[in-house]
Amino acid sequence: MNGFLRRNKSAPREETIRIELPSQVPPYPLLDTYEVKPYEVRISDIAGKHYYSAALSSEATSQLERASKVLQVLETEQWTPPVKPANLGDLLFQLKARLAPALASEAVSSALEMSEVLAYQFVGLPSMFPFFKDDLVDELYLDSPHSTLYLDHRKLGRCDTFVFMSNRELKALETHLEMFCGESPSLERPTIKGELQIAGLRLRVGIDTPPLSLNGESVHIRKLGAKPFTLPQLVLDGTLGLEEAAFLGACLVGSVNITIVGPSGSGKTSLLNALDIAAPPDYRRIYIEDAVESLDLAALGVHQTKLRVPPLESELDGGAMKSLEVLKSLHKTPDLLVLGEIQSEGHSRALFQALSSGIKGLQTYHASGPEQAVRRWTQLHGIAPVQLADLGVIVTMIRPSSLSSKRYVIRVSQVSCSGDVQDVYSTAPPFEGPRRAMEISSTKASLECDSVRGSGWFAETYSSCLRRLQKAIDLGATDVPGFIGTYWDRSEMNQHGINS
Repeated sequence: MNGFLRRNKSAPREETIRIELPSQVPPYPLLDTYEVKPYEVRISDIAGKHYYSAALSSEATSQLERASKVLQVLETEQWTPPVKPANLGDLLFQLKARLAPALASEAVSSALEMSEVLAYQFVGLPSMFPFFKDDLVDELYLDSPHSTLYLDHRKLGRCDTFVFMSNRELKALETHLEMFCGESPSLERPTIKGELQIAGLRLRVGIDTPPLSLNGESVHIRKLGAKPFTLPQLVLDGTLGLEEAAFLGACLVGSVNITIVGPSGSGKTSLLNALDIAAPPDYRRIYIEDAVESLDLAALGVHQTKLRVPPLESELDGGAMKSLEVLKSLHKTPDLLVLGEIQSEGHSRALFQALSSGIKGLQTYHASGPEQAVRRWTQLHGIAPVQLADLGVIVTMIRPSSLSSKRYVIRVSQVSCSGDVQDVYSTAPPFEGPRRAMEISSTKASLECDSVRGSGWFAETYSSCLRRLQKAIDLGATDVPGFIGTYWDRSEMNQHGINS
């Protein structure tokens, strides 16, 4: 291990440098194959299970001997970064800047790609590189050091792998969490959580250590920001219908509060980020998050003020700071308040106080549906039923099978002050499209917006959102920059009075 990591005594020491390759997959039926340079990804069907493997391309493999010599020189030098790295991505960048010229001088082809492979080797995470690099891998899991990694794939759902995390990699992951997040395990605190940044990618890493984890370390890594969903992409994937997306788009323009509910893994955060992307770019957004899962959109002209507070399980304040910051936002004039997950009674009370003060936003909440959400708020969190009238719209998501990549919006609902739930849209298996349960003009969102902006404003805005979403789909503008540039065309916005 290099001198930089050796500062932490828990970082393991290896005398020899080697390039660790994932196991090769036998010739089973292929479900998909694609490149994540310099790796070749193969997903196979073996006895009814999906298996993911990533191996260096034949060209890269042929360069390994020369490349490993360069890495050995770096280890012999006990290289340390010339500038203290701000995050893991910064450390990898400095490593690549040191490795790439040396590889080029050794006539190693694709020196930049190979330098990245070697950089991951040097920091102790060689087998993680293809998983981090692949935009279609959303989450990684390790049950124990004696089991193989498995993952959630954006297209093919749950996939097993043939990859074991070595003790070196587990200890290196802990080391990076300590160095860049200040997190280290102890008997009193055997679970560590932190966020590692690599270029535009954020990795939310959780490690359970013994004695809490009986069979050794267990790991959960969620990737954020790799390739976010947009509303057109979610429509094309069948997650929600075009009309539902347009209705939610009109709610965003009209500053109608939107709460997304569903069980864990149902796609709540993905939808929240897609709605955040679709909100008017001139809106002033304030984010108050303990686990930062929102996107960085400032480079696209979006106004974002981001606040990070300790997580609910933190021994620092148990979530009190998030509640306080929600209340403080009342004096910061947000057009949109993005709260991430509402977890505790304090979070709920702060949310409803903000809503009763006229602030609207986006948030997620663990519940199987709007009725269960209402029961939790009123019976467990002490929210008065009359406050429910401020909720705006509740969107319910499900993931029918935890092994599948498919997520669906099954209801878009509104709640009365008495707690009664009415569906605006709903769908049921086989989830082939939503059914509109009431006219747009008679929805609570429409009536409230029209009372402020004039009769027919919401219906006109809904129609405009519908046309602009269809235009983005027709043009294939499903990536974030392409969607924002297409959807928020200034002339069309002014034509339909969206800025008025």
